[in-house]
Amino acid sequence: ALRSLGRHYTVQGDAALSQALYLDYPSHVFKGHGGMLWDVGFLPDQQSVYTVSSDDVGTIRFWDLSSGAVLRSLDVTGGCLEADVASDGRHIAAACWDGMVHLWRLDTLEPVRQFSHQATDNPRVRFSPDGRQLLSGGVDAAARLWDVDTGALIHTYLADEAAAMPALAFAFTPDGR
Repeated sequence: ALRSLGRHYTVQGDAALSQALYLDYPSHVFKGHGGMLWDVGFLPDQQSVYTVSSDDVGTIRFWDLSSGAVLRSLDVTGGCLEADVASDGRHIAAACWDGMVHLWRLDTLEPVRQFSHQATDNPRVRFSPDGRQLLSGGVDAAARLWDVDTGALIHTYLADEAAAMPALAFAFTPDGR
């Protein structure tokens, strides 16, 4: 894992990570979701996280790590499975059960646009490293690349018919390819 981040393995680093497992970290119970918790991720400030749940409405909640308090939330009709935050901190996108990727401004939670990714089963979403593009997919065996600023579909990647498999996991390389 360290090699994939461009870091080098050392015995000293391994020992430090092993010791960190036994440190007494503060813990909080994050209460508020009423349904299955599907996804969690850090926000760019590294002081808060988001969670994606299939509550009655479907919510994305933003939590303060130091207190465990809910900072704000988004209700998403139908619910979502996964979210991702752009590295520049401008947007959060969520792949939802309605076949859409919803995009909001992270600072105000105002809706920006929606992308029709078609996949209503196991929808997925990822921002490119520069935050300018989104990749979406699901069980329809297609991954779609979108321009965040214009909402335009840039390219659809289709699986070979003989090997048609759901697009359930994908990522950009660090250089955005």
